[in-house]
Amino acid sequence: MTPEQFVVEFIGPNMTWLSEYEDLLRTGSLGSDWLRETVAKRLQWEALAEFGYLARRGRSLETVGSAALGIEPERVAAAIARIGPELREGLGLRDLAEDRLRVFVWGFLLYLKRRGAIAHEFWLTGKMPVVNSVVSITAVFYRERLRMQAKKL
Repeated sequence: MTPEQFVVEFIGPNMTWLSEYEDLLRTGSLGSDWLRETVAKRLQWEALAEFGYLARRGRSLETVGSAALGIEPERVAAAIARIGPELREGLGLRDLAEDRLRVFVWGFLLYLKRRGAIAHEFWLTGKMPVVNSVVSITAVFYRERLRMQAKKL
């Protein structure tokens, strides 16, 4: 897909007034990467919102069972293994069982996700990567959808 096709296909309805878009329609080419990057940022924001704070509202991809954003179990297990001893020794929670900590951490992570707390490069660095991230985000969503469908079988 060319940058021009990308912009024409994915531009938001409230962005069609931009002079760069009007120039694209008139000339058939982009004058700079600004409009492509702006459209890509909007797509990323829409995807993050769809799987974050909007995931449980209305007909989202998650509520209709089309796609879901998952949490990597290996990373959670590693974090639990790392914080367990610190909580027991550093904070004096000597009776804290591993299974109770695991339930708490998973519950807390799901709560944060539903409130919109998604670790993404934009939130972590303040810089929104452009088109490659849109493609990788989309690939992750479809991979999760396939996993969900496989579990139903």
